[in-house]
Amino acid sequence: MSEDGHQTIVEDDLDDEDSPQEKIMAAGRKILQAGIWLIRNGYGRMMLLPYAAPSGCYWRCAFYPPGHPSKKLYHYSTSSVAKYLADHCGGSIRSDVAPAGLAKAIMKSVPKDLKASCVGEASLESLQWLELLERSLAEGFLPQAFHEYTDDYSRWDLVSLARGNGRSIEPQPGYVPPHEERDVADDPEWRDGEAAWTEAAGGLTAMLQIATLADDNACYEISDRLRRAMSEADGFSAMRLLRSTIGSLVFPEGDSIRAKAQVP
Repeated sequence: MSEDGHQTIVEDDLDDEDSPQEKIMAAGRKILQAGIWLIRNGYGRMMLLPYAAPSGCYWRCAFYPPGHPSKKLYHYSTSSVAKYLADHCGGSIRSDVAPAGLAKAIMKSVPKDLKASCVGEASLESLQWLELLERSLAEGFLPQAFHEYTDDYSRWDLVSLARGNGRSIEPQPGYVPPHEERDVADDPEWRDGEAAWTEAAGGLTAMLQIATLADDNACYEISDRLRRAMSEADGFSAMRLLRSTIGSLVFPEGDSIRAKAQVP
């Protein structure tokens, strides 16, 4: 254990004498160790997604913002073995790079908005899960969220090329299977506002109902709702949320008044 109570991460140098299976397992382990380091060091909301390629021939891993597995910060396949950046930015890095060094190299080419969506302190639940993940790695296994024929997403398999499958583990807290991905801006509470924005956007100007913002309780409710939604949003979703908020102020709920376009 390290001085801060975290399990010490043992470096996995890829020795020329290692078997192909050992090299693949060591590379996959290092990818996850890099993700663990990022979550503990400023990117506490970042999600890890280890899974099997549709062919079943390769293990893959992606880092992504909460709730959006399709918006990858980073992607890796064991087809690249120790070429850790091959499917990311195409750069090169030593095979014996430490997990922290790999983590920093990965983040150098990640867009700012994707980085920002993962920034924050990791929850206690997430930190406890990382310890569970580290124990599984130390035992020689890699987690796998799903494969081509998965029908139960409630547990992650533990797989090993040398030892076969181990026991399953619970998914990372906040895990959303890819087929269940949603856009927070599609939630019902934002739909009316977005429709109102679309109607108002056809004109050159619109009258905002600022009386709502003059009411402290109503203003707090709107701003807090927007704040919470923005914490889950990427750049495109954030734009939709802002427009929906403006639309709600143009056409307050229950108000029959409609903004009129006015040409100067």
